[in-house]
Amino acid sequence: MNAWISRFSCAAVVGWLLLQGLHLQAEGTPSLPWRAGSDEYCIARQEVLLYGKKGPDWRTAQNHLYRFDLATSTLARLLSDETESTFLKYAAQHLDASPDGRFLVFITLAPEIQRGATRILLLDVASGHLRILVSNERNNIFPKFSPDGREVAFYHSSADIEMHKWEPGTKGFALSIINIATSEIRQLALEDWRLYHEGPPSWSPDGKYLAYSGMYGQKGGGEIYVVPTNGAESRRISPPDIAWCREPVWLSNSMILYNASPGLFIVNADGTGNRPLFRGAVSGMPYVSPDGRKICFTGVPLPSSDRQSRLIVLDITGKILPSPHPDVILHKWRR
Repeated sequence: MNAWISRFSCAAVVGWLLLQGLHLQAEGTPSLPWRAGSDEYCIARQEVLLYGKKGPDWRTAQNHLYRFDLATSTLARLLSDETESTFLKYAAQHLDASPDGRFLVFITLAPEIQRGATRILLLDVASGHLRILVSNERNNIFPKFSPDGREVAFYHSSADIEMHKWEPGTKGFALSIINIATSEIRQLALEDWRLYHEGPPSWSPDGKYLAYSGMYGQKGGGEIYVVPTNGAESRRISPPDIAWCREPVWLSNSMILYNASPGLFIVNADGTGNRPLFRGAVSGMPYVSPDGRKICFTGVPLPSSDRQSRLIVLDITGKILPSPHPDVILHKWRR
């Protein structure tokens, strides 16, 4: 498990450092009274839900779960000290808000169960009621609400995986869905290769499919797959001649955006019509506007003499739009 823990920690540090250089550029938002890593906050309607530090003294401030009101710029704790000391002894990461903004899911380490294990928690934002949604001896990561808010998709390690090994035939990460009301879990995808979990699984707008990225072995490149949420077989939709495909996001029920080398691509959900959208370096996850017509991300267009990463907003034809954009907050779209 050590290799996964190191990667988990390094990714958090890199994301935190990246955000420190970007958070003062937040569109429509003044200098912020908090700091959080890139996978430690999410947008929930007119609020930012985050796990981070309250200023101005960042060196001595403690990490807590907060809600930040974008209209009033007020920051408020989500949990009491007692609840946090019980459930949040370690950092909250991979935050995602339900479509209506009422609930928050996130992961945290659970070493008391097993070294390297992570659990998924569900928070009622208004009441502060916190519930353990998934807790076992496995790594449960990247929870993502369904469009109707009734289910959560997530990756989890299989029972026989050792994260530091890449042996052929070793089963890696699985993709599953949990029903929030019943706690019933159904597994959708488990292959003889690792899920390439750089970014969460992505729900189609109608909730009938999930897109995810996978890779074969230590030297293999990432590929994009689509699996029906009813449990049918998954299928690869990315072409074999494009390297390191990752971070798929649905633009509509028939089109998927994904990150690859060297830039962003669009492919139809049936695997046809693959075409480039943006050529350049893309830093982290691309985010799609609620109407599916615009994309925002940090990156550098090519060719370019300026290598400084910046916020880029595109339409689905690949045209770069003026930035800052009023609907982009902290490089993510308002819902």
